[in-house]
Amino acid sequence: SRFGFLAQVAMGAAKEARKAMQRQKAGQASADADVPRRDRQNAISAAEGRRAKAERAAERNSKGKRVRGEDVGGNETYDAIASARKKVKSDKKERYHIPERSYSKEDRIAADERREAGRTIVENRGIVPHRSKDKKNPRKKHRIAFDKKSTKSRTSQYGRQSSANAAYGGESTGISKNISRSTKL
Repeated sequence: SRFGFLAQVAMGAAKEARKAMQRQKAGQASADADVPRRDRQNAISAAEGRRAKAERAAERNSKGKRVRGEDVGGNETYDAIASARKKVKSDKKERYHIPERSYSKEDRIAADERREAGRTIVENRGIVPHRSKDKKNPRKKHRIAFDKKSTKSRTSQYGRQSSANAAYGGESTGISKNISRSTKL
């Protein structure tokens, strides 16, 4: 596998060299012509060095050196701290643990019995049109209706005299015995 990687690096470098030669023949300069290229040999040696370092680390771990996560024996202080930390983690896990629901035989409904109807079925509202927030609160709904009526009566010209200086010609709309109004002077 190591030689496969090196072959790929070499092929990539060869391809770049071919393209550069074609450009030179055509009289074109690459935009990267002034940028120094990495030497192919340096790239190969760097890749080999990384691979060798990884192999040495794997050998060290297989020889019995401590791998991350393993317990270190013989150190009582470390063991006490590690066990305390594990206990804290397990307690936290238990605290936030959501138990699975178990459906016991008492929860199940027998074949001859019927379960209760749900809330939506019991309410039986059907399709209800959208209502504004003001309509949902009855106190506010009636207050708005009252304000609307009071402004209408205040601003309406129905039944009023057209001019105060004109001669009185009787009530134009008739006299209602149930209503008494006073005029502010």
